Amino acid sequence: MPVRLRIDEREIFRIIEEHSPRKIALSGPEGFTDLIIDIARKLEKKYDLSVYVVIEPNYGVCDIEVDILKKLDVDLLFNIGHALKIRQLNSKIFLINVEYDVGFDDVIWKAISKIRAYKAKKVGVFTINNHISSLPSVIKILRNAGFIVVEPKEDPLLLKGQILGCNYVGPYSIKDKVDVFLFLGQSRFHAVGIYLTTKKPTLMLDPFFNEVLDVSEEGRRIMKRALLSLLKSKMGKRFGIVIGLRGSQLRKMEALEIKEKLRELGKEADLLVLREIKPEALNRFKGYDAFVVLACPRIALDNTGYNKPILSYLQARALVKLLKGEEVHELFEESIWR
Repeated sequence: MPVRLRIDEREIFRIIEEHSPRKIALSGPEGFTDLIIDIARKLEKKYDLSVYVVIEPNYGVCDIEVDILKKLDVDLLFNIGHALKIRQLNSKIFLINVEYDVGFDDVIWKAISKIRAYKAKKVGVFTINNHISSLPSVIKILRNAGFIVVEPKEDPLLLKGQILGCNYVGPYSIKDKVDVFLFLGQSRFHAVGIYLTTKKPTLMLDPFFNEVLDVSEEGRRIMKRALLSLLKSKMGKRFGIVIGLRGSQLRKMEALEIKEKLRELGKEADLLVLREIKPEALNRFKGYDAFVVLACPRIALDNTGYNKPILSYLQARALVKLLKGEEVHELFEESIWR
């Protein structure tokens, strides 16, 4: 049965009526493409617009291509499916949230049973933007059940209770005040990210299958794999430092920093530039002992299908410490993974 989606089309209408564009582009995550095409047809009919639907995969706010405005010669770009506290990235790029039309009123009680089994009292609750309106009801149920829900530090970028795949400011700010974390949604990556950042038990509440999964063990496995990649890389001589070209993931200064530090420590390092960072793109290079990927940290964490170790920026910084003979205590206990 397909999952229903909720979107405030009136917000799109308001923006179009305020700006009076003649040509616009719509982009968003792959899973929302059908919805985006339906919206494009409505807008063409309602406003007599030329509407371009960008069907290239879009992985987050960091992956929004500002150049699309110029390349397609459009007046406005709507990213449909990603959201932040701010609704505009600039005068021509707007974020329009999409939420799954599914509740957590059933699955939260399964989570409460697990929380009580842990003898936990203080809870932190987080989610992604696509479930953000479910937070208040979940928090109310938890408090009525006798738990203390700890409020996170406010972030100027994120909605209250929101996390991104590279931003865990909220969980990090309360990690010493919380016994267990709950993640609302089906994204293991985000749930595991909370665990890696806090090292506290983390439950993922999947409302689609009405399941509660403790991702702590999976987080420990990923941590071990990341440490193994780090130790293998330490023995390497030649490194490929990969700069991603997707949106704001382009991090040239960090690439130059890591390159210089590795060369100072007697390693060889080359700067490689790539848009789609996939195993088939890097596995063809036989001369490198490891790669440092300066794009989405998920690439290094997933690390599947690659023939050589893949390090994120956090891991690369830890590698530099190891090569200097310094101790490395924690890899991921930072609020922002850059």
